[in-house]
Amino acid sequence: IKSGKHVLIYGPAGMGKTCLAIKLAHMLREDFPDGVLWYRLDTAKVDEVLATIAYQFDENISRIQNISNRASFVRSLLSQKKILLIFDNAEPDFPLELVIPNGSNNIVIVTSQHEGIIATHSMEKFKMKPFNKDDLFALIKKIAGKVYLQDNQAELLQIASSVGYLPLAITILTKQFISNLASPKKVLNTLLRNDYALDSMKYDSKNLRSTLELVYRRLSRVQQNIFLSMSIFEGEDFSQQIISYINKPLTRDVRVQIDILASWSLVEHSRNHRYRLHPFIKRFAKEKLSKRNYNRMIKLSLDFYILLLDKAKYKKNYYFTIRTDSKNISSLFREAYTIGYYHGIELIWRNFLNCLCNTGSCNEMNNLAKLT
Repeated sequence: IKSGKHVLIYGPAGMGKTCLAIKLAHMLREDFPDGVLWYRLDTAKVDEVLATIAYQFDENISRIQNISNRASFVRSLLSQKKILLIFDNAEPDFPLELVIPNGSNNIVIVTSQHEGIIATHSMEKFKMKPFNKDDLFALIKKIAGKVYLQDNQAELLQIASSVGYLPLAITILTKQFISNLASPKKVLNTLLRNDYALDSMKYDSKNLRSTLELVYRRLSRVQQNIFLSMSIFEGEDFSQQIISYINKPLTRDVRVQIDILASWSLVEHSRNHRYRLHPFIKRFAKEKLSKRNYNRMIKLSLDFYILLLDKAKYKKNYYFTIRTDSKNISSLFREAYTIGYYHGIELIWRNFLNCLCNTGSCNEMNNLAKLT
């Protein structure tokens, strides 16, 4: 990075790719006076990413309909800046060449599970590997302390081996241990029983899946519902307020429960006091949702945004509110149409779609308009 090269960090789910990219961003932010921009490419379309980048620098590109022309404008705009761009969880079908800026002033860090991400720009590739024994002991010592490591070393080594030495799986389990929710010996016995039909799992990482299944079963009913409700959002992150709104019939202390889930690494802290799920954890949680519960959560989420936008339209930060949650609202809009929640669509229509256009997302506005 210091030599001016773009970087691809790749490896299986749960290896810590995003954590490494975020750490690099903090270390390098002083070198990029025009800012550090972070985007999750698994939840965004290329035109949305381009519009958001332009909006960061007070440019509205909604009138540029051709995607190549829009990309050319943004790359030209960035050539006059010095920024660090982080594109997280890129998939092979995302056109990276359209969002990587011209010139040598800017640096791009891409994270992906796929080594063969295609781009016209050359990238230095770094493969994330599973922990070794020394890495394992260093992590557990940091989380649980030296004495705990010494007292449970044999079981912890076997557990790490059974989950493929994946950093995320080890972190989640260790935090369960120190919260006295499970002992290493009991967890080891469960994993060794192969209790989760691993051979039938369709995910790339059976080890991470088995860890999540074990921890999920140990959550209270309220914690399970809060955890599952986080999986319905397609944007980069979500607020504590909307999770509270969805789950208010169940408990009043949603924030406390979210903090507990975060302390166990099931949910991550995001920007501006918001939260996000690791893509793999999000898939796992979404699978657990029944159709009835999913539909209920979609309706409640759209109701929350109807109220939020109605209040926000009289405030100066109206467009910021739209920009922060536009991906979530768009996906909920589509799901509401699918399940027949037309009343909610009608209520949110005017406030949301007008603002999409005013924030450079006319293409998305037109796509949603076609639904109705």
